[in-house]
Amino acid sequence: MNTGINYAGPANYWLFLDADLINLKHEHMDQLLKPLKKNPEVGMVVGRFVEGKKVVGLVQRFISITNGQRGLSGWFISQLPDLSWTRFGVEVFMTRLAENWNVQIKTPHLKGITHYTKEEKFGLIPGFYKRLLMYRECLQAHYVWRNYLDQDEEAKSLSAEH
Repeated sequence: MNTGINYAGPANYWLFLDADLINLKHEHMDQLLKPLKKNPEVGMVVGRFVEGKKVVGLVQRFISITNGQRGLSGWFISQLPDLSWTRFGVEVFMTRLAENWNVQIKTPHLKGITHYTKEEKFGLIPGFYKRLLMYRECLQAHYVWRNYLDQDEEAKSLSAEH
């Protein structure tokens, strides 16, 4: 994600989508971007799956913080510290930052959209293992996000002094 942000340069709005979405339509992308355009106070829009596969639906309903379907404002993106360490935990990290900074977050329901599970992509055992690794990275981001924020602020203050 860092690479894409740095490559593209500044923008008013950012749209991040998982590459393996099923039934993605323009309306879904509009649902992720319109709240940002409508209200400049909104910094993040996190789409929630409400239909589709049972496993995906349960995770998205109860742990939507992990959802990769996001619209982000340019001002929020410009404040982000380094994201390179986060990997699958990037969504958790960004959500924790937004909550910490009191950024408004909207969560529209994305009807009719889902994605392939790890088990479908890689087979039952390898897919389940990859799912566990993904959840581990999400949990790591959940528990250590503040450390990385503190390190980034410390680095910024040191560079400002010199």
